Amino acid sequence: MTFLIDVSAEYINTSGGRAADARDALISGNVDIISYGTINFITYMENGMPLRLLGKPIATQYKLYSNSTKINSMQDIPANGKISVSSIGGGVDLSLRFAAKKEFNNP
Repeated sequence: MTFLIDVSAEYINTSGGRAADARDALISGNVDIISYGTINFITYMENGMPLRLLGKPIATQYKLYSNSTKINSMQDIPANGKISVSSIGGGVDLSLRFAAKKEFNNP
């Protein structure tokens, strides 16, 4: 791909499309720049990866869905309720943990 400035770029899809695959490609030197979510960037920085943010992160709104008409907010989730997330440590999981801590003052 050619840009308005004199730079060429090659787009490479990592296997599976997981952030960890992109991270591993960056660490190994197979790619120079990767794109992934803000939560992953923060997590990798906290674990000592020497990264530089080249673009501004964007906020994503996550929504909770329930099959119960009795649950309209986090306050309605029963003490024995079960919540599923797509991946432990992912954006949805961390956002839900932050929201629960704020709502209930309990991690």
